[in-house]
Amino acid sequence: MLAEPKVCVGPAGVPVPNNPAPTKEQSSGTRKAQVVKILGEGAFGEVKLVVDPRNPMCCVALKCIDLRKFQNNSEALNQFKKEAYLQRLLSTKECDNMIRYIGMRVETEGGLNELQIYLEYADGGELFDQIGELLRH
Repeated sequence: MLAEPKVCVGPAGVPVPNNPAPTKEQSSGTRKAQVVKILGEGAFGEVKLVVDPRNPMCCVALKCIDLRKFQNNSEALNQFKKEAYLQRLLSTKECDNMIRYIGMRVETEGGLNELQIYLEYADGGELFDQIGELLRH
């Protein structure tokens, strides 16, 4: 169970779990992020909960999109780029109900070829599931 969220000092206020237990280490260029768990998977990639070992109380959601799956589908790739742009644009607005955009990069180290979008982590599961639960009650 997650404790009361704390705020990560950085470009966005990030709610974090108390004492995350990383299970895997992932290299990110000059930074090493530790993967705590996989939050979700889709047709083009996955979303991971990661923690920075220099600040272990700071967790973010890392959306990893496998660019190799877009070699013949530039329209879908452009859609993901637009998604990242809109997320960044909306993050500049003062809205407590919006997941904050932290950054984006293309990772090619270690045989990877993925677009990585760093977002504020919000626990509680899928928004779609939470809305469905509210509508049932």
